[in-house]
Amino acid sequence: VSRPTQAGIGLFTGMIVFATALGGVFALVYAWAHGRLSDLSPLATAGAIAVLGYVSVTLVPGLKYAANPPAVGSPETIGMRTGLYFLMLAISIAGMVAAVVVARRVTDHRLGWLAGGATYAGIVVLAALILPAVREVPADFPAEVLQQFRTVSLLLNAILWGGTGLIFGWLVGRGTPSSMLSKA
Repeated sequence: VSRPTQAGIGLFTGMIVFATALGGVFALVYAWAHGRLSDLSPLATAGAIAVLGYVSVTLVPGLKYAANPPAVGSPETIGMRTGLYFLMLAISIAGMVAAVVVARRVTDHRLGWLAGGATYAGIVVLAALILPAVREVPADFPAEVLQQFRTVSLLLNAILWGGTGLIFGWLVGRGTPSSMLSKA
C-alpha cells in the first residue's frame, strides 16, 4: 500500500473502523456501569469510562510499547512486538477491572479510588518491569519524527476517547429524566 493511500483514505478508514468498534464497546461498558459504579450523572459516568478506558487501553500500553511509524522496526520481530503489546493491553485492562472492583469494595469513596488507583498502578508497573523492552528503532531514525509520531498517536486517541465520552454522555443524558441529571 502506498504512503499516500496510508496517509489518506487508509488512515480515514482505519479511524472509522476503530471509532465504531470503540463506540460499541463503550456503549456496552456504559450500560453495565451506569448506576452500578456510583451515582454519577450520565455525562460524568461516560466521562469516567472515557478516562479509565484511555488510560488502560491506550496510555499505559502505549507507554510500555510505544507506537512506531510504519516500516520502523525489524519485520522478523513484528509478531513478537505485537504479542507483547497485546499482552500489556490485556494486563492493563484486567488491572483496571481489578482497580474498579477494589474501589467499589471500599466504603469510603476517596479511599476506594485511592485503593483502586494503587491496585492498578501496582499491577501495570509490575507488568512493565517484568515484560521485556523492545528497542528496534534504527539509530539513524530522526528522534524528532519518532517523538512527534508517538505524541500525535497518543493525542489522537485522547481526542477519540474524550470525544466519545462527551458525546455519548451528552446523548444519553438527553434521554434521562432531569431528576437523574442533577447528580454529580
